[in-house]
Amino acid sequence: MKQKVGLAVVTYMNNFGSYLQSYATSEVIKNLGYETEVISIDGVQKEINMARRKYFMRRAFNLSELRSYFVSIQGVARFKLDGTYARQMAERNAMYEVFRKENFKFSKIGYGWDEISKICLDYSSVVVGSDQLWRPANIEGGYYTLEFVPDKVNKVAYSTSFGVASLPKSQAEKAKQFLPRINHLSVREEKGKALIKSLTGIDVPVVCDPTMLFTREEWDAHVGERMIKDDYVLCYFLGDNEQYLKFAKRLKTWMNVKLVGLVHGAGYNRHVSLYIDEVPFNTGPFEFINLIKYAKCVLTDSFHCCVFSILFEREFFAFRRFKDTDIMSTNDRLTTLFKWTNIEGRLLSGTEEANEKLFKDIDYNVVKRNLDAKRRESMEYLIKALKNE
Repeated sequence: MKQKVGLAVVTYMNNFGSYLQSYATSEVIKNLGYETEVISIDGVQKEINMARRKYFMRRAFNLSELRSYFVSIQGVARFKLDGTYARQMAERNAMYEVFRKENFKFSKIGYGWDEISKICLDYSSVVVGSDQLWRPANIEGGYYTLEFVPDKVNKVAYSTSFGVASLPKSQAEKAKQFLPRINHLSVREEKGKALIKSLTGIDVPVVCDPTMLFTREEWDAHVGERMIKDDYVLCYFLGDNEQYLKFAKRLKTWMNVKLVGLVHGAGYNRHVSLYIDEVPFNTGPFEFINLIKYAKCVLTDSFHCCVFSILFEREFFAFRRFKDTDIMSTNDRLTTLFKWTNIEGRLLSGTEEANEKLFKDIDYNVVKRNLDAKRRESMEYLIKALKNE
């Protein structure tokens, strides 16, 4: 009988990267011979939401943190006030629901943390990761911290991210408590490694995002036929920096192609309609990869959009979503990724002119060698962690 692994991953928020990393985590572990099950939070969702709301209320006057959620707030408002946008997003949300039902198996619902804790006794391991699951608000929620998992159940953090370089005092104290309970810790970013070291004294490895445990060929099996026939530059921005879209417009003119833009599922970029020629909403997680694969060039401030651009060896440029000095900056996701893949000259400010000088060749032979090595190291970590070695 196969051992069963419980997963604490994101399946309740319609975000391309979150769903794809959750899918990859599940599939990779299944390929190792385990059965996987996403731990349902339906029975404690109200408690989690309340804890997060209390956190945001305490942080209401922190302008940096408020700015980091501004696009998400815009998205909620747009959905409620704009009927056309709501119908468009309903089409996308329906595709997420199909993806969710086809690709994830969920545990029975536990009503209260005690019941969920008992459910965990059926698992040989519980895995949390990856994404920004240890952001301060999520630490308050108590799900991704695995505090509910009994001591005798093996706990694994795979490529988990704090999303920030430092934690507020209260969340730092909580991290000092929950991190040492996790039997096997790994992170996705260098700053996450440094943060755990400073909080607990524990040295942890930096591993690749679960989406990179799959090869291009493995992802290609899910992509399907080309969605957009014309040549295009794909724009996918989580932030709403208009400067980046102005650059996209200059690049469009220079390349003589159209701009295709994806609206972020959990937010709204108010500038998109001013610059983008086509905004498809019939896009679930696999369609997201399709649009990246067939783009002439990709422009993004999204970590996972960069990941799939690399996997499919696309021309791409990344942009900082935050200032590096911002306490809520998530830019280390990109700098860590580019460092170990040895990709240079692809992080832009948006003020550049669009010309051939920008397109310095990415040596994807070198990138592939680095990726293969990182993938092997990361798989070795995961295999041993699941065996509790």
